[in-house]
Amino acid sequence: MPTFEVPGAELAVALSDEGGHPVVQLHGLTSSRARDRVLNLDLGRGLSGTRLLRYDARGHGRSTGRKVPEDYQWQNLADDLLRLLDRWFPGERVHGVGPSMGTGTLLHAASREPGRFSGLTLMVPPTAWETRAAQAANYRAAAALIEAVGVEEFLATTRGATPPPATIGAPETVPDVADASCRRCFEARHSAICLILRPSRESTYRRRSWPG
Repeated sequence: MPTFEVPGAELAVALSDEGGHPVVQLHGLTSSRARDRVLNLDLGRGLSGTRLLRYDARGHGRSTGRKVPEDYQWQNLADDLLRLLDRWFPGERVHGVGPSMGTGTLLHAASREPGRFSGLTLMVPPTAWETRAAQAANYRAAAALIEAVGVEEFLATTRGATPPPATIGAPETVPDVADASCRRCFEARHSAICLILRPSRESTYRRRSWPG
């Protein structure tokens, strides 16, 4: 499987080329291309007539990643995405799709380079604005628990919990990240400031209230 080198990581990448419009698909926090398929979050499944680029984010799935929390902040995830687009779809406007962390990554990238995207399909959005502080506290607690007892004990505390509406009916899965990366991802999620889109006359993006 091809890989693509970015600062601090090698990203596992797959291109399904059926011609047509370029599409890039992302996944959620502690997930991967493979796990999102099991969770019924593979938004590109069954999509035909496109050039569909899927990849595992740094520290997730088959991609590598360092034990550096800052590597997993939004601006770096957006950098990775934009580099991938420059490599596979240079000069083209791309449709981006992705849940959760994928949504946040796409919004960061699109706010920086709006002309790079023809459209976005977003679902299970991350928290932002007034709701971010409470979720950040949850991430801090998760990172501290993983540091103290490890990923397996952390997962044991989540078993039996009500799944998010988007994954109801899907099989139970575990994070598709290395133990160390799991903690770093949670640390990065609480330390990074989530994007606030500022509407302007030049931008087609508008601020919305994210429920996730």
